[in-house]
Amino acid sequence: MRGTNTLARSVENKLSVVPTRILPVYEDGEWQPAASTKSIDAFFAYIVKSVGHTDAQLDLIDLEYLRGVWQSRNDEFNGVFDNESTLFEVLKRVLAPGFTEPILERGQITPVRDELRTGYDYMYQPDNMVSSLKWGMKLHDPDEPDGIEVEYLSDKT
Repeated sequence: MRGTNTLARSVENKLSVVPTRILPVYEDGEWQPAASTKSIDAFFAYIVKSVGHTDAQLDLIDLEYLRGVWQSRNDEFNGVFDNESTLFEVLKRVLAPGFTEPILERGQITPVRDELRTGYDYMYQPDNMVSSLKWGMKLHDPDEPDGIEVEYLSDKT
């Protein structure tokens, strides 16, 4: 709701609301009936589906896993979109409170959260290296430039 000039100033201050979205939530492998929610995953799925995508284009398994993470941390999205934007920018903003970002993976929109992993994705051992492992470290060099100075002149101004 937005107050405009058509409302008197005294009436505008008497209107008060704390909105909560009513959306279905994906839980236990199926969509549950719509309920009042502030969950990140429900709004994420709602946005993706509202632009014409289907469940097949959502990574529902990861979304359900992240729902548990977000609930345990009490992460929620309480935002308003009143300007035009791209779908990906909106999804980034919705997932930001959960320290998550959207990616496109195998035709699906997948929320990805960087968190502690118990295993390694790739193992590099001597039998799959073409040369010996080299370690190196380079600290800041005082002669290294630390910025660029740019001066812009416009012919119009």
